[in-house]
Amino acid sequence: MNRRSVKMFIMCTVIISFFAAVPAFSQELKHNITDKAELKSISMQIKNIRSESKVKMVVFDLVIKNISDKPLRYNAMIYIPGQGSGADAIPEKADQTIPPGEEMKGSVAVLTDNFPTGFSLEIIEE
Repeated sequence: MNRRSVKMFIMCTVIISFFAAVPAFSQELKHNITDKAELKSISMQIKNIRSESKVKMVVFDLVIKNISDKPLRYNAMIYIPGQGSGADAIPEKADQTIPPGEEMKGSVAVLTDNFPTGFSLEIIEE
């Protein structure tokens, strides 16, 4: 085997080993969303509360679209069974609303060290 073949073999072995070691991940999502909003996207990540802290939180990034005919503000609540819950208003500022037909991003944090295997999401209008 030449040097290039050996490098390619090692690289493929590492990649295959990595994916074999990653457990299957499936999310169980329960949701209750007002008929005046549409959830356009949701993502989550684990972060430290502060850069020097070892305390972790799961941050859910939500994009919500106002599908009503008037400006609205929403409350987003997330519950992770056995780990905790969090809530926030979207938009965050009390004097702001989402205009009809527009989208806005918001975040909800839940203090936990573990990546959830399921969670409940509720979005209601204020």
